[in-house]
Amino acid sequence: MSCSNVEIKRDFNRSAIRYPYTVFDIEKPQFHRRIMERMNRVLGIPRGNKTATILDVGCGTAYFTSLLPIGYSRVVGMDISENMVKIAKITLEYVDKNGNIDLIIADGEHTPFRFDVFQEVFCLDVLHHVDNLESIFREMLRVVVCGGKVMALEPNFSNPFYPILCFITRQEALPKFIKASKQNLKKMYIANKLKEISITEIDFIPQVFFKLTPFPEWLSYVLEFVESLFRNHPTFYFLSSHFAISGNKG
Repeated sequence: MSCSNVEIKRDFNRSAIRYPYTVFDIEKPQFHRRIMERMNRVLGIPRGNKTATILDVGCGTAYFTSLLPIGYSRVVGMDISENMVKIAKITLEYVDKNGNIDLIIADGEHTPFRFDVFQEVFCLDVLHHVDNLESIFREMLRVVVCGGKVMALEPNFSNPFYPILCFITRQEALPKFIKASKQNLKKMYIANKLKEISITEIDFIPQVFFKLTPFPEWLSYVLEFVESLFRNHPTFYFLSSHFAISGNKG
């Protein structure tokens, strides 16, 4: 494990107890289901594929892992932090009724899987934390089958509020956001010869914040309506909070 990965592991072990996407976020089942449906649409995940297996790289407390579709043969959540995985196991006690989600502790640059194992590999809000993007990306490509999807979701650094947020919170260094920018990730996808590359801007406001209100599902509907009005407007490119990029392994 590289020195930078040791630091990442230490930082997330420390912050696990304060991490926002815990079991307490999913005690509103209607909102949980609403986020799940929206996530499936944005990521283009086919429903009911009972033969497919999915890998979630950097699953954290498994909040997003738990949002992946029911009916898949197997979903694997992987994280470098032992403490994150401990909380993830508690999360799954609430939501994994079918028992088809497995959790492992592993470094995203050196996974324990064989070649060509997963039909889908996701990396959600992770890449801006790592120093060696190329290494973790190569590993994602190694474990996905030919024709399988590799998807990353990252903060949209084109949003002018992100530098301000970084300055206020001091949680992330700006160069990391720039390294995992939309433009740089697209270049990486092209360089690795992925096919059918697509980029989707999502959310003026991350919907997980709505859970702090008494009417999260209603706010979710309102936000999606507003987004539908501005989807093709250039403003949306700059003000969206995140972007999703995906491509198929050739």
